[in-house]
Amino acid sequence: MKQKYKRHLDKAARGEVRIVARTGHAGPTGDSPPDGAASETCPALAKLDDPVVLGHLRDAYNFLGSARLHYCQNCDEEWMVFDALWPQGGVPCAGPKAGKCETIERAGYEASRSKPGWCSRCAAQRSVYRDMFSEENGQHLGERHEALSNLTWYESLLIARVHPVISVVTLTATGLLCYAGHVCNYYVKVLEWFRGLPAILRDKKWFLIKRRRSIQASAVDNRQKKPTTANRRRLEAGIAAAMRCMPRVYADSDVVQEHLEKFPLDGEREMLEQEESVDLSGEV
Repeated sequence: MKQKYKRHLDKAARGEVRIVARTGHAGPTGDSPPDGAASETCPALAKLDDPVVLGHLRDAYNFLGSARLHYCQNCDEEWMVFDALWPQGGVPCAGPKAGKCETIERAGYEASRSKPGWCSRCAAQRSVYRDMFSEENGQHLGERHEALSNLTWYESLLIARVHPVISVVTLTATGLLCYAGHVCNYYVKVLEWFRGLPAILRDKKWFLIKRRRSIQASAVDNRQKKPTTANRRRLEAGIAAAMRCMPRVYADSDVVQEHLEKFPLDGEREMLEQEESVDLSGEV
């Protein structure tokens, strides 16, 4: 143990250990290290209270705290933007390239300062991007509707009249609370339009593979809005908004109250349309 502790101190002295903070604890011999011994073996530990270092850390957190979602009224895209300036602490020692984020610049999406509500790509003079995704070119989706924006991923499938894209979603352990995981989209040739709303995905050649723990949801889980849950109030508002905004698409659609009453008014219902018995016999 003494040799291991000695090797650890030697690595810290050479700067090979990133975190060394054991002040106040007794060493292998039972004696507490003297004051300043940790700072001598690890120079980075002495800079934790440095005002310059703390200033750089404060600027970084202020920059991350200025993040928000920005919606462009021209191209209908919504991405994260930062209102604060990129931290400039590294410019004096590393040059002007340290004062900007290459990843953000490569993405090319920033909030326009000259035209509020537009992105920098659409607000630029002689922008091909602005002309391509414009209302004059027939590529604008129109105004946003809150009832449709509040729908979950599961609810959007229930009120859709046609499903030209089949998505196979693999969620992570905590992915039921967000869109985190892997998604494979398969485009299919579909000629069938569904009339009854909300639809029953089990009868429309849809399937979902979930973890066994997610199937046995508790009462607390049924109160949490997730991408794989549905609520009757949101479905009713979404169907009404879709019929009002797209009357030609939903002209011959009918609201099936029997299917709608399966979803709770205040709670959440999981995407549970599993078959109880599945025959897996056969050759592979």
